[in-house]
Amino acid sequence: MSAEETKKRILDAAERLFASQGFHNTSLRDITREARVNIASVNYHFGTREALVREVVLRRLVPVNRDRLRLLESLRHAASRGPDDISSRPTVREILVAFLEPSIKFISTEPAANDFVRIMGQGMADPDENIRKLFMEQVRPVFNTMAELLSMALPSIPRPVIHMRLHCFIGAFAHWMRLMGSDSLLSGTNMFPNSPEEVMKELLNFCEAGMEAPL
Repeated sequence: MSAEETKKRILDAAERLFASQGFHNTSLRDITREARVNIASVNYHFGTREALVREVVLRRLVPVNRDRLRLLESLRHAASRGPDDISSRPTVREILVAFLEPSIKFISTEPAANDFVRIMGQGMADPDENIRKLFMEQVRPVFNTMAELLSMALPSIPRPVIHMRLHCFIGAFAHWMRLMGSDSLLSGTNMFPNSPEEVMKELLNFCEAGMEAPL
């Protein structure tokens, strides 16, 4: 087995176990047993358990956030061509779609998406400062760009209020990530939408109305 194959096997095993057991209930021994490798392989490729956690998160989240920023920058570029033209301003819906669309693409095309969706939901709400910090440092550039564009879309709403509403949006998104990653919550019930697309549509409608609510 090549070094790259060994590294991927460790990452895949850690992802499955973090999703099913949580970050704090999964030991390195659990991961090596699942991956069928020895501790030395984990130490060689990652050095520490914390570095392994970070790599599990970054290999999925970095590409998704890259797509989000690309879509958001496209909206900003369009607005810069006519800053005094109301029609060139991004809409709230366009901004939220730029955040949500890469998530739908990931969930729809990545076989291991369900595991990472669970991890993302856990990470955004994890009381462990290091884990939350890892997720927030990845989300922050996207968050700041969204806040800037939302200020263009909603010039009458003060920036602190936009930040507050954006936090509500991120919180709602993280909650739905947990729900979509939990078979026990979604199976055998008509209370929730049946597909990620339906979930995101309802989340989009709800959060768009909240963003645009009058003061």
